[in-house]
Amino acid sequence: PEAAGTLSRTLFVGLAMIETTAIYSLVIALLVLFANPFVK
Repeated sequence: PEAAGTLSRTLFVGLAMIETTAIYSLVIALLVLFANPFVK
């Protein structure tokens, strides 16, 4: 119980990192699909 604050803070930091990674990969996937710089 006394470590609940630290654990929940660590959990929220990890959740934020996972969510930003997912959003970045979604943006990159949409860029590759619709504005592909590798296709002539």
